[in-house]
Amino acid sequence: MSAQQQSEVIFLSSGWWWKTASKALLATNTCLLMVFAIFEIDVGAMLISFGMLQAGMYAWRDKSTITFPVQIRWIYLALFVLGAMPGMGFVYYILLGINVIDIVFSYTVLARLAALFPWNRSVPLSAEVFCAAFFSKTSTQCILRVIADAGLAKMRMVER
Repeated sequence: MSAQQQSEVIFLSSGWWWKTASKALLATNTCLLMVFAIFEIDVGAMLISFGMLQAGMYAWRDKSTITFPVQIRWIYLALFVLGAMPGMGFVYYILLGINVIDIVFSYTVLARLAALFPWNRSVPLSAEVFCAAFFSKTSTQCILRVIADAGLAKMRMVER
């Protein structure tokens, strides 16, 4: 498969469209917060609804509510709900920053954070695993595999 065909497949995938729509809605919400704050326009309900729809779609696609991609959607949904609470609008700015980093650098902060949850790790949490999660080069390899490799390498060094 050529590089152009591969990029067309990625562009046409439903996951790409959902991720893009989610980021567009988050950016729209954040812009509305900045520009229309004086009018007290609340679009948090739209974000929460879309987050529920997206989490449900990924859960349906994966036939599970606990797969890693679904966990990321649950985190987003929780942060959307948190940001909709009075006085917590700054959460949307944090999410916007996280999403800009994801779009520009293909560095998914929430996925790297979720990879450190105990149920997602196959190795004990250590400095090496933490560094592997947050400082490893972005690749097509799943972040769960990257931290597992780092933890196993440390365990081998300790055994020697």
